[in-house]
Amino acid sequence: TKTMPMARGCKKEVVSGVGDEAFFEVCPSAGRLSRTPPLYVKAGTKDLIVQMDIDPPDTEATMRPKVVAVAKAAAAKVR
Repeated sequence: TKTMPMARGCKKEVVSGVGDEAFFEVCPSAGRLSRTPPLYVKAGTKDLIVQMDIDPPDTEATMRPKVVAVAKAAAAKVR
């Protein structure tokens, strides 16, 4: 999570309350996304990446809370 290079044009969107540190890597898209942006999580000495497929009628916005919930649960388990 600390050394992961960002692709050109991408930005970090910090997510609080998940592990010790967490952020979505949001990159420009030319169309409909098939997956959520990856959520990178630092939990103790472990690094996690959580990403989910987006199937209609879901959208990126409706899937983000689900990604965060899974990341919170996973971060709690790996400590």
